Amino acid sequence: MTSSSTRAINDRIIWVDCEMTGLDKQRDALVEIAVLVTDADLNILGDGVDVVIKPPAESLEGMDPFVVNMHTVSGLLEELDGGMTLEQAQAQCLEYVRQYCPEPGKAPLAGNSVGTDRVFLDRDVPEFASWLSYRTIDVSSFKELAKRWFPRVYYNIPAKHGGHRALADIRESIQELKYYREVLLVDEPGPTTAQAREAARSLELREEPTMPVPAATTPVAHVPWLDRASHRGWLEGAGLELLHFASESVREDGGFAWLDEQGAPDLSRPSELWLTCRMTHSFALGHLLGHPDFGRFADHGLASLRGVFRDQEHGGWYSSVAAGRPVDDSKQAYAHAFVVLAAASGLAAGRPGAKELLDEALEVLDEKFFDETAGMSVDSFDREFGECEPYRGINSNMHTVEALLAAADVTGQRRWLDRAVGIATRAIDEFARLNDWALPEHYDVE
Repeated sequence: MTSSSTRAINDRIIWVDCEMTGLDKQRDALVEIAVLVTDADLNILGDGVDVVIKPPAESLEGMDPFVVNMHTVSGLLEELDGGMTLEQAQAQCLEYVRQYCPEPGKAPLAGNSVGTDRVFLDRDVPEFASWLSYRTIDVSSFKELAKRWFPRVYYNIPAKHGGHRALADIRESIQELKYYREVLLVDEPGPTTAQAREAARSLELREEPTMPVPAATTPVAHVPWLDRASHRGWLEGAGLELLHFASESVREDGGFAWLDEQGAPDLSRPSELWLTCRMTHSFALGHLLGHPDFGRFADHGLASLRGVFRDQEHGGWYSSVAAGRPVDDSKQAYAHAFVVLAAASGLAAGRPGAKELLDEALEVLDEKFFDETAGMSVDSFDREFGECEPYRGINSNMHTVEALLAAADVTGQRRWLDRAVGIATRAIDEFARLNDWALPEHYDVE
């Protein structure tokens, strides 16, 4: 074997995705393992492996309703009874991996948030787990860095449609890493050796002389659990519960309904524009967070905004509708700002029709609601945009800032960022400054 072919084999990557009955490593069981091997350029080698494993009855009985629903929608649940044993699954995974990675412990484990997968692999298929290097390529690390450093990259991640099936999820993780390679990393052939060494020298942390640390003049509150993985996991779980709760609010006549404490829709109340936009925004975020099932709810909201809520005659959007007709036909800046937010989030999530909706909503917000003289948004009009209410409010301007920031992010157009900064500057540097930094909410034209 030549040195170049040896390097090629040693550069290969083992991609793994697992589905479980839950995330409790003492109680829950592996139910699906998928494996793909790629070369260094992320080209898939062979057909891969996707095995379904029959779990113990007690693991099935203890599944959380959310997990039951997830595996039902994906079709995995009905396959479990015919699944194989862990020993059979391990043998198939090893047979495939050994073809392309003949030496154990060399190829890194790769995937999205694969730390949890490794825990279950170590427990249930230890021989296969030992074939993996201790090193890990976690695509979610790129995602988290993009979110902090390059938000436009984060909000334009390729759409996912894997539906919580392991092999499809791996393929999408590979595509996601290709995306980060293209938009985050430097162009080939990369820096010269001299450039790399200079960068390393400039960033090297050298030992500093020991100096006494001055006591803090003001005690800083410390919340030790705030950054723990367990807390972040709890937050993600709570968010998913809320999204599933909200998914019951879809109205067949358009928009989203109010829900009572038990999650039952209240169809006696009309569908509100602001509520529909907020729900659409939330479901788009759910999709962006890696839960593609929520994309269809965002699509319903966007379709409602392009349909039943849209005033085909005078432009803009009705404040509330029911049974396909307007209930409140006034045009409110508060709600129109949320149309922009919903469309921007839909565009970030790659949902159909979102770009056209965003273009139209920004045009209405710009031409109808923005007062160039005041540098702020007016509050409301009648249906024809003929009569403007004399009241002015900070609330609608606050949400206009929120919407314009989202629009600037997904479009890359500086004018929307400048507009948002202008509104915020007047509210803070003028109104709040003159009021001992308390911000009044209600104003008139003057």
